[in-house]
Amino acid sequence: MLTTAGPTVQAAGTDDAAKVTAAEPASWETQLAALKSTVAAGNWGNLTVNNQTVSAVLAGVTDEASFNSAWSEVAQTIISNTVASKFAKPADQTAFIQAQSTDAQYAGKTNAEVLSEIIQSGAAAPDFGAVLNHLITYTTTEADQFQRATDDPVKPNKNNLTAFLQANSKIGQLLVEKKDGTITTVTAIVAQAADADSLAQAWSAVAQAVITNEMQAKLNLLDTTSAASRNTMSKLLAVKANGATVANNQVLANVVAANTPSTENPELNVATAMGKICEAVDSAVANTQLAADWQENKDSLLAFLQSSNLGSLTPPDCGRIINGFGKWCSGHRWLD
Repeated sequence: MLTTAGPTVQAAGTDDAAKVTAAEPASWETQLAALKSTVAAGNWGNLTVNNQTVSAVLAGVTDEASFNSAWSEVAQTIISNTVASKFAKPADQTAFIQAQSTDAQYAGKTNAEVLSEIIQSGAAAPDFGAVLNHLITYTTTEADQFQRATDDPVKPNKNNLTAFLQANSKIGQLLVEKKDGTITTVTAIVAQAADADSLAQAWSAVAQAVITNEMQAKLNLLDTTSAASRNTMSKLLAVKANGATVANNQVLANVVAANTPSTENPELNVATAMGKICEAVDSAVANTQLAADWQENKDSLLAFLQSSNLGSLTPPDCGRIINGFGKWCSGHRWLD
């Protein structure tokens, strides 16, 4: 790539015709010395190339082929360093390299093609400083004109969530109730998301459907819509698990919120997030003691009697006063 020199113009001869002869190509040793000098002058020696410093790469040159490879690596590393200084996000760096040049001299070419062309323009014993500065100047000028993509957490997260639901069709077909009372699938809810807020709402609906489905399985419920099933799930959510400081519904809400797509979390790992939600449900079921219906009825009745000061009333045909809720009078026989 770098062994052919450009033409050298000689003085005009007696016939007044300009004579052009090719200069002898410089040896790779001469080129290497020139490149090392340029790298040192530009303080580029400590930049990293494939886990090696630029200085180490140049130190490993042993022949013309390895020099050509080293020159390409050094030039591309300096380009990468310049691009990274202009764009913090890898996505923007990639987009910039693939974008069309705005320089009329390079019309119709991408920045990648232009930069490659500049690298290849080096000839035998070229002015490496001029070539590298050209690369830096071009990159910086184009980067300043490049329009960065607007931060948008919707597109990547919506795509990731949609792909997950397509791969897990049973989850995708779970039903949710919309605000207007109509029923639809979680896949349809996600498909309708158009901005960050609506995507967050869609994610909440998906998470709720997954939580309900997981509770049905872990609680051995026949369905999720009957009054009995809803009552059991409501009881689970309303109480604290053993050792917990907040109720199960708050624990689950915290897990869902921590995994909600947002500007701070633009690339949600849906499978991991779903796994965390299911783990939270499983833990709630395993560590929560649910009272039987008769126990709940007893507690509710006792609470009512105490709050309404009816606990001291005397039952019919009995001379004794009901003490708390320990015994009940049936005729004249006391039952434990």
